[in-house]
Amino acid sequence: MDALEKRYEPVTFSHDMHTLMADDCATCHHRSDSGQTLACGECHGDAFDPKNLNMPGLKGAYHLQCMGCHQEINSGPTGCTECHAKKAGQKTAGDQK
Repeated sequence: MDALEKRYEPVTFSHDMHTLMADDCATCHHRSDSGQTLACGECHGDAFDPKNLNMPGLKGAYHLQCMGCHQEINSGPTGCTECHAKKAGQKTAGDQK
């Protein structure tokens, strides 16, 4: 995924739209033992931690959560270019040469 970061922009995400579709915050956000809703980056680091195989890095967590939900409900984007805009001057595999 790191190599693709040079080619694609971060996802533009509408939190407001997703809150209307979800049952509650826990649909997307984990809750801590104390019951607090946590942001992804509070537990998931920037990189994969080989010491904890059950916890993906932040990019992996986002991709698993978002794409997994979209596949589960059979709605929403699941492909790279459906979520990420191409950076200026970059071509994707499907572009004409």
